[in-house]
Amino acid sequence: MVTTIDIIGGGVAGLALAARLDPHRFRIRVLDAGRGAREVGTCFGIWPFAMPSLAALGLAERVRAAGVRPTAGSIWNAAGRRLVHSTRVPEVWLVTRVQLLDWLDQAVGPHVERVGTRVADPGTSEAELMIGADGAYSITRERIFGRGATSTGIVALRGLVPFPVEPGEYWGRGAHFGSTPHPDGLTNWFATLPEFRAGPAEALDRARAAFADFPAPVRAVLAAATPEQTLVNRIVEAPSLPSFVHGRTVLIGDAAHAMSPNLGRGACESLVDAAVLAEALGSAPPAEALARYDRVRRRPTQRIRRLAAAMRRLSLGGGPLRDPLLRTVGTLVR
Repeated sequence: MVTTIDIIGGGVAGLALAARLDPHRFRIRVLDAGRGAREVGTCFGIWPFAMPSLAALGLAERVRAAGVRPTAGSIWNAAGRRLVHSTRVPEVWLVTRVQLLDWLDQAVGPHVERVGTRVADPGTSEAELMIGADGAYSITRERIFGRGATSTGIVALRGLVPFPVEPGEYWGRGAHFGSTPHPDGLTNWFATLPEFRAGPAEALDRARAAFADFPAPVRAVLAAATPEQTLVNRIVEAPSLPSFVHGRTVLIGDAAHAMSPNLGRGACESLVDAAVLAEALGSAPPAEALARYDRVRRRPTQRIRRLAAAMRRLSLGGGPLRDPLLRTVGTLVR
């Protein structure tokens, strides 16, 4: 017997799930309006725990071949004092968001029906199972679970500049800046500030003013940044839910557990969600499979979401104990 599945959303979680589901057991549709017009090649970090999920799709070696792996990292304060430096960093591979989505898109078989539409009312789906993979602002979560996204009060700028800088993060009070290497020899940078609404050009002006007293590498990156190579996004979190399952509907990826980007784990958690749900659906009846997925993934991802929020508050807090605490940590992780 074939089960019909509608996957609402064609990002990391939705594509990874569509690629993993058995075409002999499931008739699958992916409903997604397509990527936005502006694509900037900023990076996702792929942590070791997500590599098996990519390996199952034949993509792990592509990540290692095309990505770049940082071998050291530092945290400085706003005055430029190095608080932490370590060469004992996890094996995290950085690949561009565009590249990862392209690989996942190619991994989805021709048996999957693609519907290029934005779903306004998930309840109209006639599929036996409905997967909400529609991101942090999930309409599925809002309409079916009755919970919208929660604002963090923070806005993030992300972009690229055409020269390398020493990777790491600068933690100020209410301002946080960081950079990583990029597979193409560029610098992938990010900055967070108290929330405002503006396009890339105005946002860059605000960032240059906010970071005007930060060390020279920060000022140099922001001076070189262009609106065309900069993205601006409000940072929101998914609410805490008692279950990721409601009847025939299940949430995965950012729809389930959108989190602050401070741990760099969002894409990885989405990949693992897709793997766990695909394996559950492949080995158990749908209701049992959804319950199993919820048991395996809800508590860990909500714990990581809370940890990411705590790291966001720490990086922006600037209290009198933060820098001494980080210096102490720094002596332990070199």
